Amino acid sequence: MNKRKMIGAHSALALLALAVSQVHAADPTVQQGREDRAEKAAQKTLAKMTMEEKLAYIGGTGGWDVKPLTNYGVPQIHGADGGVGVR
Repeated sequence: MNKRKMIGAHSALALLALAVSQVHAADPTVQQGREDRAEKAAQKTLAKMTMEEKLAYIGGTGGWDVKPLTNYGVPQIHGADGGVGVR
């Protein structure tokens, strides 16, 4: 297979993979399943936390960062603001 045909075949394969992934991502049942699992995990973690832990957690670390909850397997979250050109 010559180089031009090989590039065309790879491009077609990449476009097909992209189309299939978009169809799967657009499936509301898949998204709802993810949201349901995340909600259940969050509620389970909140049920285990004491009031003091919850109040300490919402204070953050300064700036845009959120504290980790190492006892519950929740990593620190680093936030950042986008540039003026990013919308």
